[in-house]
Amino acid sequence: LSFDKRLNNTLQMFDHLVQNSPVTKMEITRGGGGNWDDEIIYDFSKKLGCTLSISPEGSKAAKAPFRDDLGALKLVVKLRNDLAHGSISFSECGTDVDVLSLRDLKKRVVTYLKDVIDSFESFIQDFEFLRPEKRPIVVREA
Repeated sequence: LSFDKRLNNTLQMFDHLVQNSPVTKMEITRGGGGNWDDEIIYDFSKKLGCTLSISPEGSKAAKAPFRDDLGALKLVVKLRNDLAHGSISFSECGTDVDVLSLRDLKKRVVTYLKDVIDSFESFIQDFEFLRPEKRPIVVREA
């Protein structure tokens, strides 16, 4: 934003806060296309206020180098983009790839994404998207 627009938006936000007006609409752009790696997922969840609870296994699965010094999700994003933009062909994408490495890649991605999904599920079930004083009391059965 330009200086004038930043100032105008800041003043509008200040006025909104001073009047104690409710938040009526919050736009969150989906963005990303096919570019959702572990860092973008983290940034998106942080923007929403959802704390990701990633297990050590899930973190290692996402971050440990898999191929070309890239973690599993970053590799999937890179290959997807290279294919989508015609930088590589499907046969080039599959060069030197065997079934065992594909299974390992899938296992890593699934391990990480399961933790992400569990984090968002808790975020929703525990009404963490609401201010604490507006949250209903959640009773969990053992």
